[in-house]
Amino acid sequence: MLNYLIYAIILNTLDKLISKQGLKHISDKHFVFFYQVVSVVIIYGYILSAKISFYTPNLFISLILLVSILCWALFSILYFKALSLIDLSTYTVLSRLTLVWSSVIGIIFFKEKLHSFHLIGIVLIMSANLLYIHKAKFNKGIIYIIGSTLCLSCALALDKYLTNFINPIIIVFFGFLGTSIICSSRVKLKEIFPLNFKYLYAVLASLTGTLGYICLLISLSLGDISKILPMFQGSTILYTLLGFLVFKEFKEWKLKLASGIIAIIGVVIIGGYHDTY
Repeated sequence: MLNYLIYAIILNTLDKLISKQGLKHISDKHFVFFYQVVSVVIIYGYILSAKISFYTPNLFISLILLVSILCWALFSILYFKALSLIDLSTYTVLSRLTLVWSSVIGIIFFKEKLHSFHLIGIVLIMSANLLYIHKAKFNKGIIYIIGSTLCLSCALALDKYLTNFINPIIIVFFGFLGTSIICSSRVKLKEIFPLNFKYLYAVLASLTGTLGYICLLISLSLGDISKILPMFQGSTILYTLLGFLVFKEFKEWKLKLASGIIAIIGVVIIGGYHDTY
């Protein structure tokens, strides 16, 4: 499980870097369109080569898959919209709300136990987010981030449940396919032609993001969502550092760093409490 999680962290970091740079050259709606379409092509090619069945066991599972697709579509739209409006380091601070949502979902739907240390970690993460929101200049980007974290948590929880019945690769394929169809309604084909090298950012981000999510989903299928996501989210401290080093995001750096440290302590408490994985 840890091997897949490490791969997911590395690939996800590359995805964020490439996406942030690409959104400087491409509108968010065009970026997400290319991102999703390329992901569909990549995964479909793998499915054909590996001869994986598209079988779903019953109507109920199909409906769960449909809800997952809708959650992924909303996440993609909100996520890329947010990343086009705010700094990568700001996204890092607020994206840890995913842990809070996922913990609540894990307890309610997967009957995962909430220990006292787990609760302390959640309170610290919430405090870090509230500190930043209170002190920083509030804008639409922050609203988009909060919405995207909720959609992402729901999508991950649904996909974790679906891994009991469907091959993880098929789940990822339908997620990207559905998102592509929904996002295509926001794009006019004449807007993206003629094609040029700027769309390569979306292609590369899609490649790393798709492989990264497959690795994350496999790790989720092998363990608890409330245990894996804290470790995965702990890696987002890299985004803060890269935001400083690569994109020179020094605005409100003390606030970002302070909020980031508080959130990371919460992540460590949540993830480090468990004895084994």
